[in-house]
Amino acid sequence: MLRLRAAQREGLRDGLLYQQLLRQLLEGEGEHQWQAQLQLKRDVLEDELLQVFPPLPSARRCLARAVVQELETLEEVEDDLFKLCTEEASKSTGLGLQGHKIFEIGQGLVVLRVAEQIGGGLETGCVIWTGGCMLLGLCLSGAMDHLLTGHILELGAGCGLLGLSLALQGSQVTLSDAQPQVLDNLMYNVEATKRCKGQDLRVEVAHLDWCEPKDLQVDVLIGSDLAYDAEALPALAALLSRLLRPRGTAWHAILASMQRQESTMEVLKTQLTLHGLRWHTPSLADDAWRLAERWARHGCDAEAGASFVLMVVEA
Repeated sequence: MLRLRAAQREGLRDGLLYQQLLRQLLEGEGEHQWQAQLQLKRDVLEDELLQVFPPLPSARRCLARAVVQELETLEEVEDDLFKLCTEEASKSTGLGLQGHKIFEIGQGLVVLRVAEQIGGGLETGCVIWTGGCMLLGLCLSGAMDHLLTGHILELGAGCGLLGLSLALQGSQVTLSDAQPQVLDNLMYNVEATKRCKGQDLRVEVAHLDWCEPKDLQVDVLIGSDLAYDAEALPALAALLSRLLRPRGTAWHAILASMQRQESTMEVLKTQLTLHGLRWHTPSLADDAWRLAERWARHGCDAEAGASFVLMVVEA
């Protein structure tokens, strides 16, 4: 039941996974099966947290359709559960473009308002990208703890999954972006996450224009999926040069991206060199990479087939 609820909170749209978990839950006969149906309705479909932060409509429909399919194989079906799921399964895709994804990080929960697809004024900042998910997995593994000390500035924070997760782990984090709509959504996600935690976090949201950066007193820069637009990479390299020591206060920048085009990554490396910056790929344990791969499934472009690139940049 816990895995099923977690999958729905995380907004997974994997019908096969839902069917597998439902069959495990509903196996057996008689009273056991009946109680399992009641528990499914109470703890998953009527999850109190998802009443406050509704999931993406597509994730809700995916689960509802899987439940209906499994219930149709049973001899005795709980009427309210069947009615609820048939109503959800029949809803059209146009009922809503936004919803929430909720991730368990340590002893806390990160709550994110996201969109079904790119657009709606938030552009690339409204969905969760695979590069950030994999970087988060590496960070949560503990393999990068020595690189994540002090005040962390996340560049192009988007929905805020990476930075908010680090804040839940105890880090002081500033989430930055340039688009007003993205910043508003980041503020919403910060407050929603604080609401679930029940106490304050050391996290703030800041506007940061790469072309007109302000001086920031931070120790570490971190960013994911920033190297998708070659035209923006000169500004990114110039920003890193300004914020990294000796010009700035940051010791290093951790960059992660899914390499969709090799030429784009070459542009980034060229720009880093032009600004006198050097980089390397840290050596990490296999366990860290396995956790990164597990987190990759949450990215909206997880099946794009791109390779993952990790860089630690220093002046």
